[in-house]
Amino acid sequence: MGHVISFLNMKGGVGKTTLCREIAYYLQNSGKKVLVVDVDPQSNCTQSLFEKFSVDTVNDEGVKLEGMPTIQNMYESKLVNIQRQNVILKLTENLSIIPGDLSTVFMEREVNSKNEQRLLTLIDQWELKREFDYIFIDCPPTYSFYTVSALLASDFYLAPAQPDLYSILGLDLLNNVVENFKNDDQAALMKSRTLLCLGVVLTKVDLDGGVSKIISSIDTFARKKGLYRFKQEFKYMPKIATSRMDTFVTDRNDALLLQTIQNICEEFEGRIDAANGQEKFNQQV
Repeated sequence: MGHVISFLNMKGGVGKTTLCREIAYYLQNSGKKVLVVDVDPQSNCTQSLFEKFSVDTVNDEGVKLEGMPTIQNMYESKLVNIQRQNVILKLTENLSIIPGDLSTVFMEREVNSKNEQRLLTLIDQWELKREFDYIFIDCPPTYSFYTVSALLASDFYLAPAQPDLYSILGLDLLNNVVENFKNDDQAALMKSRTLLCLGVVLTKVDLDGGVSKIISSIDTFARKKGLYRFKQEFKYMPKIATSRMDTFVTDRNDALLLQTIQNICEEFEGRIDAANGQEKFNQQV
């Protein structure tokens, strides 16, 4: 069975979407079956993957193409009428996506408990955890309908964090959000399973090591909360990209960055294995 992982932080600009797509792309290149679900109304993950794989969303006149799979189709139709081909787009043999849609920004005003559970329901009905090794959910930095929908479907969540003074605040808020979600808002639905934090991944870390004091403070916070902090940090990408596609690590002539992603993916899968094997999971930093 596969695993569902939300990429989540209550602070924006921490490299959440970048980490989500980079891990997804690397793992699919390694032979893993990966489904990316973009529940963030900004749809940045969708846009970068569409450009990467030259997916046309408009015609030559700039008019939006009809019939494109989108997460909006998952919410607009009655559950019994939802067709897989209208929701999931296959990008490669190993990588698929439920594309984000700007129009989902209006979902918050129409939210109800059934809509919140729809992603979880379709993952179960379509047996997606049997088809994919990993299902990654890219979330917005808010405690909202989108976040609740993602957490309801998730086995784990990963917390990217930039080494700055606001990261501890964002991580603390995230910790409170998850505990509130598990203990109050969705306690009845979570009884049959647990929602575990895979860990905190530091992103945009300066190569010169000039943020060591802040990283030390983040480590202290993680230790206090019983959170694992990934040993591998996602170093800052200093090279200027000429297009969005160039921001994918595998498209850049940078051996250090490629090794960084490889190390993060190995550590990521090691954390999954530790959880599956019932080993001590919440390790100290």
